[in-house]
Amino acid sequence: MKNREIPLGIRKFKGSSLIKKTDGLTRIKRGRKVLFIEKETASWMILEQAKLALFESLNSPKTVDEILSGPITALSVEEKEELLFQLYNNNLISFNGIHYFEPKKLWVSPTKYPQFLCLHITSACNFVCKYCYARANPHLEKMPLEVAYKVMERILEEIPHEYFLIDFHGGEPFLAYDEMVKTIKYAQEYNKKRGLNKRLDFIVQSNGSLVTVEKAKTLESLNCSIGFSLDGPEFVQNSQRIYPDGSGTFSQVWKNMQDLKEAGAKLGFIAVIHKPENYKHAFKFFTDYGLTGFRLNYSAYIGRATEELEFPHGRGEEFARHWLEMVDIASEYVLEKGHSLSIKDLDQQINNITSKGRPFMCYRSPCGCGRSILGFGYNGGIYACEEGTGIDAFKIGSIYDTSKTIPEIIDTSEVLEHITGRTVDNIPKCKECTFKRFCGGRCTTKSYARYGNFRREDAMCRFYQIVYPELIWRIHDRPELIPLLNPPEQGFCRQKDCKPDEKSECTTC
Repeated sequence: MKNREIPLGIRKFKGSSLIKKTDGLTRIKRGRKVLFIEKETASWMILEQAKLALFESLNSPKTVDEILSGPITALSVEEKEELLFQLYNNNLISFNGIHYFEPKKLWVSPTKYPQFLCLHITSACNFVCKYCYARANPHLEKMPLEVAYKVMERILEEIPHEYFLIDFHGGEPFLAYDEMVKTIKYAQEYNKKRGLNKRLDFIVQSNGSLVTVEKAKTLESLNCSIGFSLDGPEFVQNSQRIYPDGSGTFSQVWKNMQDLKEAGAKLGFIAVIHKPENYKHAFKFFTDYGLTGFRLNYSAYIGRATEELEFPHGRGEEFARHWLEMVDIASEYVLEKGHSLSIKDLDQQINNITSKGRPFMCYRSPCGCGRSILGFGYNGGIYACEEGTGIDAFKIGSIYDTSKTIPEIIDTSEVLEHITGRTVDNIPKCKECTFKRFCGGRCTTKSYARYGNFRREDAMCRFYQIVYPELIWRIHDRPELIPLLNPPEQGFCRQKDCKPDEKSECTTC
């Protein structure tokens, strides 16, 4: 058995090769099983019995020969070799100081310049939702057409991509419906006239109250899809999403939804959850409606929410508990129905557990600020994030500054350099966190809104510290859930021929 070689990918390690357990592993015990997590590469394994005993024997380095001929007789030589292969592939051991993953090469931003561009076509809204991050109200500004056209021209001419996803936000974009339609037509005509041959998809995120079948059909003909912001059943929707007189908004939105459904319109849905018990109410509402994909965002301490709502200590723990209850309901649902379901954040959480890819900009470090997304304000300001639009700390330039192209603004902005310097390795609370490479430090905009500091953790970091290990245990015990809750083809996405890295930036779906 001496000098036996172990093939690990293209490498072969000899019997004299020294195996060492990776430093700094987190150990979480549950019954007779132990979960080991290597935080720098978001790698993990769950071990028990003889496999656990063999791994624990590596507290001091050993050669391959010593392990294969060692005292763990419950495993055959072939089983020991397979275990070493798995431990190596999951970065829990090194051979002669060599690890399978190198963190510096692993966590690289997939894009340098954004393909997801958000226009705040109006700051006005006919709702006054209690958690509105934009503090929208009926009396605010529209984006002048000259600004919208200038934004389109500069995006198409200057950003070196063949595909763009252009999102109309507000306020309520349907208060600027005519301007929105004219802007889409202008972009399409400009793209054709200039021979740029860019592929353009458009989306609009609406509160749903002003959407008619006629308007939806017009937008569909222009390759623009619609996302509804709807929090779930009537008692949930009317608790936070209200008209200026305080009355509820559900009945009008529900009527429009039914009209659009009968007309065959394709819609995406986002709910904002402020009371954690409403996760399961929203889930039931959307699945009863027949949806196979939706997003459930928790409310954040930003904008009007800082004045209207309470954010008690321990909020992260409570939200995590109810989120996991909803995950269990969703798990039984997909197993019973036999088809996949994409709850966007759950989908991304499972992706980050089972893959090293980080396609969604809000679940990587640094986040997508300025590199995957830009926001454009009604007056032509350019912002590092859609949610940061209108906040001076996120402003990186103006479309009226023609001394630099948009890529040059991105490359030279000291503001953006400071923002993208927010990584899990230089946020004090994140730096040593076991789950830093799973959650990516989460939302820069919400962190800044809560603490006024780009070097602080997400205000809901405790949520992720609880959720990630629980999800790991769940998908380890029931791996059949992975393709059902993290489907490879997210069929609910309404973007035509949408590539995974493109649709992942889409806030509508």
